[in-house]
Amino acid sequence: MRSCWWGPSPPAKAQGPRGQHEHEIIKTALDATSAACATWRQRPSSETGKALAASLDQLNVVAQRHLDDEEQKIVPLAAVTLTQQEWDAMGKHGVGQIPRNKRGIAFGMMLDPLSNADRAYMMRSLPGYGLDVEKNRAEAREIMKKLGYGPDKPLVTKISTRDIPSWRQPAVLLNSQLKEIWIDTELDIIDTAQWYPKINRKDFTIGAVPIEAGVDDPDMMFYENFYSGALRNYSGISDPELDKMIDRQSMEANPEKRKQLVWEIEKKLAEAAVRPVLFFPVGYSCWRPWVKNLNIMANSIYNGWRMEDVWLDKKS
Repeated sequence: MRSCWWGPSPPAKAQGPRGQHEHEIIKTALDATSAACATWRQRPSSETGKALAASLDQLNVVAQRHLDDEEQKIVPLAAVTLTQQEWDAMGKHGVGQIPRNKRGIAFGMMLDPLSNADRAYMMRSLPGYGLDVEKNRAEAREIMKKLGYGPDKPLVTKISTRDIPSWRQPAVLLNSQLKEIWIDTELDIIDTAQWYPKINRKDFTIGAVPIEAGVDDPDMMFYENFYSGALRNYSGISDPELDKMIDRQSMEANPEKRKQLVWEIEKKLAEAAVRPVLFFPVGYSCWRPWVKNLNIMANSIYNGWRMEDVWLDKKS
């Protein structure tokens, strides 16, 4: 999650004339983008589309520069000027400002594309994914109490993740959520060149790692991440019975029977807390108005770049 000041502005010395000036620039860019978007919605055409695309490009330039400054300069300042309670309150306020339909989908590994019936089955059957968040946290705190921890004696550990925004942001969210159950974590941000050697050595306590699925199919997910000896089996799980279950679901030709086998595997992984899934991000595909006959794949974000049927018509 990108750093942002919620509520009162930071002190003038912390923000400085440059920060105030950048806020004004961003507001101008936001206003221009909103106006361009409204125009495009009312009169969709190549011309209004180009204007919207140009305004988005400009917004990205000014926002990226400003957010980088905040991450490098404001966040370290917050560490020495805010209490933990104030920091947590900012995070809760920030999440509260995001529309619910635009938040990460905080359920299991295969929840996003499921039908309503399958969603209900998952929430009934898998431990830790119930909708009553406070009940889940209370149960977790009871477990922590039995292990000798509490609000005055948290479990102190580290969360390791790779130093790119799409990885750091979930790690920050995880850090915040663990504090609710008395686990006090320090973020261990690792340079990309060192990340994969580190996790292959199993040199971490908690790793915040996105799971990218090339194709939306259980085989791709299970064999790559949970099968004994798999290269991306970072948790090191080695369970012959689980391997047999994965093989059985892969060979099952009946879709409904295969689905049930997949649910059994999912439940086994959830009960063992093997790489528990925090959320699904939401992504979008955009293209210029003059790009014609582009068909976006429904079951992959990686494999839709065969452009033999795509053509450009800049006169339209």
